[in-house]
Amino acid sequence: MRVRSLIAAFLIGVAPASQATSFDCGKAATWVEKTLCRDASLGALDETMADSFRAAREAASDPDSLLAEQRAWLKRRNRCSNITCLHDLYEARIQALRTRAPGARDQAAPAVSEGRITDTGPRHSLSALYPVFTDAALAEVNPEVRRFVESLVQPFLEELANEEAADAQLEVPPWSLQITYAPPYVAPHYVAVDFNGYDYRGGAHGMPIIAPLVLARPSGQQLSPADLFLPGSDWLGFLSGYCYDELQDQDFVSADTDWLKSGTAPKAENYQWLFPGPEGLTVTFPPYAVAPYAAGPQSVLIPYARLSGMLRPDLFGP
Repeated sequence: MRVRSLIAAFLIGVAPASQATSFDCGKAATWVEKTLCRDASLGALDETMADSFRAAREAASDPDSLLAEQRAWLKRRNRCSNITCLHDLYEARIQALRTRAPGARDQAAPAVSEGRITDTGPRHSLSALYPVFTDAALAEVNPEVRRFVESLVQPFLEELANEEAADAQLEVPPWSLQITYAPPYVAPHYVAVDFNGYDYRGGAHGMPIIAPLVLARPSGQQLSPADLFLPGSDWLGFLSGYCYDELQDQDFVSADTDWLKSGTAPKAENYQWLFPGPEGLTVTFPPYAVAPYAAGPQSVLIPYARLSGMLRPDLFGP
């Protein structure tokens, strides 16, 4: 009887949660999937997230982009190794998706046209795309976006000119600079644009471009990583500990974690690439920062709830 009671209790505990998830718990295979099925609150969050995603996709002007974003989120979710991580990611994702639903589309998908800087020659090609906001309320932002992109382009052109002036034999294939951007995020008090791309100047390989831009509204003033946080807060210490904990279990980290410890140490130079998006603060580490080049850039998403008391309320408040 005791065995039957234990089995019954187990089934009673699991069955309701399995019905609340967005997938068939009978096919749950990973730790994350099984945890969603066992934990009723997580199962409910999973179903809410699925409903929010469906509503956002119906309203999306670019549903394929939203789907790619959702798949990237699922990869981050599947790296969770504890329930707190799952709760944080689900709550942040649901909040972000709700901004994409009907009635909130303007904030999630601001009206933009596209600017372009191009330069092509026998030894190089350059293409830099950037958003141009058509909303009059964002007029002060556009010149700063253009200036920022020019600051990414100028070093490439200057080095190219120096090489050509010295009649250097540039590597084949020709040098190349390609810059594009993810859909901008317009918050009530700031605008964030996540620029990315590839910079090749000869040698075995180029380097990915990681260049998040954050501008205050309505002034258009560029905000540094430190500008996002309250003066006196130990934001570097918090980011260091959080990122180390998130990355230490990844495949690219060997038994010797000195590289990771150095790359995530609480130093300003390690935290230059911060993107405050709809779900939280994304911290990106370029190749070689925490792992070999082959591992590629590494990103950690920190939900805003975990940054409570550190972020500036005049930027991140209502």
